[in-house]
Amino acid sequence: MNEFLLFFEDLKSWEKAAWILACLTFSWVLEAVIPLFKKGYKKWKHAGVNFVFLVAVMLINIGFGFLTASGFNWASDVEFGLLYLTDLPLWLELLIAVLIMDLVAQYFVHFLLHKVKFMWKMHMVHHSDTNVDATTGTRHHPGDYIIRETFAFAEVIIAGAPLSFYLFYRIATIFFTYMTHANISLSLWLDYTIFFLFVLMMFDIIITTLMFNIKRYIPLALLFAGVILAEIIYLTVFKSSNSNLREIIRSSNNTEEIGNVLY
Repeated sequence: MNEFLLFFEDLKSWEKAAWILACLTFSWVLEAVIPLFKKGYKKWKHAGVNFVFLVAVMLINIGFGFLTASGFNWASDVEFGLLYLTDLPLWLELLIAVLIMDLVAQYFVHFLLHKVKFMWKMHMVHHSDTNVDATTGTRHHPGDYIIRETFAFAEVIIAGAPLSFYLFYRIATIFFTYMTHANISLSLWLDYTIFFLFVLMMFDIIITTLMFNIKRYIPLALLFAGVILAEIIYLTVFKSSNSNLREIIRSSNNTEEIGNVLY
């Protein structure tokens, strides 16, 4: 496990860039083979605009990289963070750290970007893309990205996770960022199967492991059980009420109408 995590710490800049290119290429291949709906637009021109935003956020990321590194060093020196309160197997600590990072740096900040007016004005740049495809995942207003990175820095301090955990998470999210925005068609049964297999397996791992010392870890168990169950309820109750979304997209050639449905 240690060797696996050290792999991410030792990644060179060109290897990270190659991973981004590989994820984007994979997404584009899927878009060509199984598109959700066909679009008559200039793909490379569209990608060029979104890549301008990508360059901007990469420059911002350099600055936050130094800030995040200092955060890791400080948390390590004073042993601050939730993971310093536990004595769990390394693989379980990684799983918990990923959950915390996802909850704070993805779900919560994204919720605020939609609900807080000044944040939404910047986040609208992302949602203004009328030809949503994999490259839309890189389309962020600089202010939007600064807010995201601020929350990412906060979760680093909250979790007290080592640098390798953070790098693993960031590398993984590159793939999911492109895939979740890609114009690809998956059967609903496959979408739900992947979700339930992953979430229910993760739920079982956490509860089974923590029950060996349940008195000490029951607050942690309840916290993550609540997070996971909330996601299950959201997808089964709220999402099911919008199950006709795929049919609406497929039957519509009007990008404005599609945008109204999605956003």
